[in-house]
Amino acid sequence: MDNNQKNNFINLFRFEIYLNNDIQEKINSDIIELLTRQKLSNGGNQISNVGGFQTIPLPMEDNYKAFIKKNISNYIKNYKMLKKIKTVEVVGEHFWINENNYSNYNMLHSHLGNSVSLTGIYYVKHPLKSGKLGFYNTNHEGTSLPFIFEGFDTYNWVDVTEGDFLLFPSSYRHCVEPNLSDENRISISFNLKLIENLHDD
Repeated sequence: MDNNQKNNFINLFRFEIYLNNDIQEKINSDIIELLTRQKLSNGGNQISNVGGFQTIPLPMEDNYKAFIKKNISNYIKNYKMLKKIKTVEVVGEHFWINENNYSNYNMLHSHLGNSVSLTGIYYVKHPLKSGKLGFYNTNHEGTSLPFIFEGFDTYNWVDVTEGDFLLFPSSYRHCVEPNLSDENRISISFNLKLIENLHDD
Protein backbone atom coordinates (compact mmCIF):
# COMPACT_ATOMS: atom_id res chain seq x y z
CA MET A 1 0.00 0.00 0.00
CA ASP A 2 1.15 3.53 -0.76
CA ASN A 3 1.32 5.25 2.62
CA ASN A 4 1.28 8.70 1.08
CA GLN A 5 -1.74 10.20 2.82
CA LYS A 6 -3.52 13.41 1.93
CA ASN A 7 -6.53 14.84 3.76
CA ASN A 8 -6.91 11.56 5.69
CA PHE A 9 -7.39 9.53 2.49
CA ILE A 10 -5.15 6.76 1.18
CA ASN A 11 -4.85 5.90 -2.50
CA LEU A 12 -5.11 2.11 -2.37
CA PHE A 13 -4.67 0.96 -5.98
CA ARG A 14 -3.41 2.24 -9.31
CA PHE A 15 -5.21 1.39 -12.54
CA GLU A 16 -2.69 1.36 -15.36
CA ILE A 17 -2.43 0.20 -18.94
CA TYR A 18 0.53 0.30 -21.33
CA LEU A 19 -0.11 2.02 -24.67
CA ASN A 20 2.35 2.59 -27.50
CA ASN A 21 1.70 3.46 -31.13
CA ASP A 22 3.85 1.12 -33.21
CA ILE A 23 2.45 0.62 -36.73
CA GLN A 24 3.71 -2.58 -38.37
CA GLU A 25 2.81 -2.49 -42.06
CA LYS A 26 4.07 -6.02 -42.84
CA ILE A 27 2.25 -7.53 -39.86
CA ASN A 28 -0.88 -5.55 -40.78
CA SER A 29 -0.95 -6.93 -44.33
CA ASP A 30 -0.26 -10.46 -43.06
CA ILE A 31 -3.10 -10.23 -40.54
CA ILE A 32 -5.59 -9.00 -43.13
CA GLU A 33 -4.62 -11.84 -45.48
CA LEU A 34 -4.86 -14.39 -42.65
CA LEU A 35 -8.28 -13.04 -41.64
CA THR A 36 -9.54 -13.51 -45.20
CA ARG A 37 -8.36 -17.13 -45.24
CA GLN A 38 -9.92 -17.84 -41.84
CA LYS A 39 -13.30 -16.45 -42.90
CA LEU A 40 -13.28 -18.74 -45.92
CA SER A 41 -12.23 -21.86 -44.01
CA ASN A 42 -14.28 -21.83 -40.77
CA GLY A 43 -17.05 -20.11 -38.82
CA GLY A 44 -14.74 -18.54 -36.25
CA ASN A 45 -15.41 -18.09 -32.54
CA GLN A 46 -18.27 -16.45 -30.66
CA ILE A 47 -16.93 -15.19 -27.33
CA SER A 48 -17.05 -11.44 -26.66
CA ASN A 49 -17.95 -10.31 -30.16
CA VAL A 50 -21.47 -9.17 -31.03
CA GLY A 51 -21.55 -9.41 -34.81
CA GLY A 52 -18.40 -9.32 -36.85
CA PHE A 53 -15.91 -12.17 -36.89
CA GLN A 54 -13.46 -13.54 -34.33
CA THR A 55 -11.01 -16.23 -35.42
CA ILE A 56 -10.17 -19.38 -33.55
CA PRO A 57 -6.86 -19.23 -31.62
CA LEU A 58 -3.98 -19.10 -34.11
CA PRO A 59 -0.32 -20.05 -33.61
CA MET A 60 1.86 -17.08 -32.80
CA GLU A 61 4.61 -16.84 -35.41
CA ASP A 62 8.14 -15.71 -34.52
CA ASN A 63 7.72 -12.26 -36.07
CA TYR A 64 4.63 -11.63 -33.91
CA LYS A 65 6.51 -12.80 -30.80
CA ALA A 66 9.40 -10.46 -31.62
CA PHE A 67 6.98 -7.56 -32.09
CA ILE A 68 5.29 -8.28 -28.75
CA LYS A 69 8.59 -8.68 -26.89
CA LYS A 70 9.84 -5.39 -28.29
CA ASN A 71 6.79 -3.59 -26.96
CA ILE A 72 6.66 -5.40 -23.65
CA SER A 73 10.23 -4.40 -22.71
CA ASN A 74 9.16 -1.12 -21.07
CA TYR A 75 6.41 -2.89 -19.14
CA ILE A 76 8.84 -5.56 -17.95
CA LYS A 77 11.43 -2.97 -16.90
CA ASN A 78 8.82 -1.27 -14.74
CA TYR A 79 7.68 -4.62 -13.35
CA LYS A 80 11.26 -5.54 -12.43
CA MET A 81 11.71 -2.23 -10.66
CA LEU A 82 8.54 -2.55 -8.60
CA LYS A 83 8.78 -6.25 -7.76
CA LYS A 84 12.60 -6.71 -7.70
CA ILE A 85 12.31 -9.40 -10.32
CA LYS A 86 15.55 -10.71 -11.73
CA THR A 87 14.19 -12.20 -14.95
CA VAL A 88 10.76 -12.56 -16.53
CA GLU A 89 9.87 -15.18 -19.10
CA VAL A 90 7.01 -14.24 -21.42
CA VAL A 91 4.90 -17.18 -22.52
CA GLY A 92 2.27 -16.73 -25.22
CA GLU A 93 1.60 -19.24 -27.97
CA HIS A 94 -1.65 -18.08 -29.58
CA PHE A 95 -3.50 -14.99 -30.71
CA TRP A 96 -6.82 -14.30 -32.40
CA ILE A 97 -8.12 -11.73 -34.87
CA ASN A 98 -11.17 -9.53 -34.25
CA GLU A 99 -13.10 -7.94 -37.10
CA ASN A 100 -15.97 -5.55 -36.43
CA ASN A 101 -18.07 -4.13 -39.23
CA TYR A 102 -20.72 -1.41 -38.91
CA SER A 103 -22.58 -1.61 -35.55
CA ASN A 104 -20.52 -4.61 -34.36
CA TYR A 105 -18.89 -4.44 -30.93
CA ASN A 106 -17.27 -6.46 -28.14
CA MET A 107 -19.21 -6.88 -24.90
CA LEU A 108 -17.73 -6.43 -21.43
CA HIS A 109 -15.37 -9.29 -20.54
CA SER A 110 -12.00 -10.18 -19.05
CA HIS A 111 -9.31 -12.72 -19.96
CA LEU A 112 -8.72 -13.96 -16.43
CA GLY A 113 -7.93 -17.65 -16.03
CA ASN A 114 -5.35 -20.38 -16.65
CA SER A 115 -2.57 -18.41 -14.92
CA VAL A 116 -2.77 -15.65 -17.53
CA SER A 117 -0.94 -12.51 -16.41
CA LEU A 118 -1.34 -9.93 -19.18
CA THR A 119 -3.64 -9.33 -22.11
CA GLY A 120 -2.54 -7.48 -25.22
CA ILE A 121 -4.34 -5.79 -28.10
CA TYR A 122 -2.85 -4.45 -31.31
CA TYR A 123 -5.00 -2.38 -33.70
CA VAL A 124 -4.34 -3.38 -37.29
CA LYS A 125 -7.06 -1.10 -38.69
CA HIS A 126 -9.03 1.55 -36.81
CA PRO A 127 -10.94 4.05 -38.97
CA LEU A 128 -12.44 7.21 -37.52
CA LYS A 129 -15.65 6.60 -35.56
CA SER A 130 -14.94 2.88 -35.27
CA GLY A 131 -15.20 2.82 -31.46
CA LYS A 132 -13.24 3.37 -28.27
CA LEU A 133 -11.83 0.75 -25.93
CA GLY A 134 -13.51 0.87 -22.52
CA PHE A 135 -12.27 -0.33 -19.13
CA TYR A 136 -14.82 -0.98 -16.39
CA ASN A 137 -14.37 0.44 -12.89
CA THR A 138 -15.12 -2.57 -10.66
CA ASN A 139 -15.42 -0.31 -7.59
CA HIS A 140 -19.03 0.20 -8.64
CA GLU A 141 -19.90 -3.48 -8.14
CA GLY A 142 -21.81 -4.79 -5.16
CA THR A 143 -22.09 -1.55 -3.20
CA SER A 144 -25.22 -0.57 -1.37
CA LEU A 145 -23.91 3.00 -1.21
CA PRO A 146 -23.76 4.09 -4.86
CA PHE A 147 -23.67 7.76 -3.89
CA ILE A 148 -20.08 7.36 -2.60
CA PHE A 149 -18.94 6.92 -6.19
CA GLU A 150 -20.52 10.13 -7.43
CA GLY A 151 -18.01 11.81 -9.72
CA PHE A 152 -16.20 8.55 -10.50
CA ASP A 153 -16.83 7.22 -14.00
CA THR A 154 -18.08 3.67 -14.43
CA TYR A 155 -15.94 3.35 -17.57
CA ASN A 156 -12.64 4.83 -18.64
CA TRP A 157 -12.61 5.15 -22.43
CA VAL A 158 -9.39 5.02 -24.44
CA ASP A 159 -9.52 6.68 -27.86
CA VAL A 160 -7.30 4.21 -29.72
CA THR A 161 -5.89 4.61 -33.25
CA GLU A 162 -4.40 2.33 -35.88
CA GLY A 163 -1.08 0.92 -34.69
CA ASP A 164 -1.84 1.21 -30.98
CA PHE A 165 -0.39 -1.62 -28.89
CA LEU A 166 -1.88 -2.10 -25.41
CA LEU A 167 -0.97 -4.29 -22.44
CA PHE A 168 -2.97 -4.61 -19.23
CA PRO A 169 -3.60 -7.14 -16.45
CA SER A 170 -5.92 -9.88 -17.70
CA SER A 171 -8.33 -9.29 -14.82
CA TYR A 172 -9.27 -5.86 -16.18
CA ARG A 173 -12.80 -6.01 -17.59
CA HIS A 174 -13.02 -4.24 -20.93
CA CYS A 175 -15.24 -3.77 -23.97
CA VAL A 176 -15.21 -2.03 -27.34
CA GLU A 177 -17.83 0.42 -28.58
CA PRO A 178 -19.88 -0.28 -31.72
CA ASN A 179 -18.14 0.51 -34.97
CA LEU A 180 -19.91 3.53 -36.49
CA SER A 181 -17.63 3.67 -39.52
CA ASP A 182 -18.40 2.27 -42.95
CA GLU A 183 -15.01 0.47 -42.82
CA ASN A 184 -14.13 -2.57 -40.76
CA ARG A 185 -12.14 -2.42 -37.52
CA ILE A 186 -9.45 -5.09 -37.16
CA SER A 187 -7.36 -5.96 -34.12
CA ILE A 188 -5.45 -8.90 -32.73
CA SER A 189 -5.62 -10.02 -29.10
CA PHE A 190 -3.41 -12.34 -27.08
CA ASN A 191 -2.73 -13.49 -23.54
CA LEU A 192 0.69 -13.65 -21.91
CA LYS A 193 1.97 -15.44 -18.85
CA LEU A 194 4.85 -13.94 -16.85
CA ILE A 195 7.13 -16.40 -15.07
CA GLU A 196 9.02 -14.70 -12.25
CA ASN A 197 12.48 -15.42 -10.92
CA LEU A 198 12.92 -13.32 -7.80
CA HIS A 199 16.11 -11.97 -6.29
CA ASP A 200 17.26 -13.92 -3.24
CA ASP A 201 17.98 -10.78 -1.20
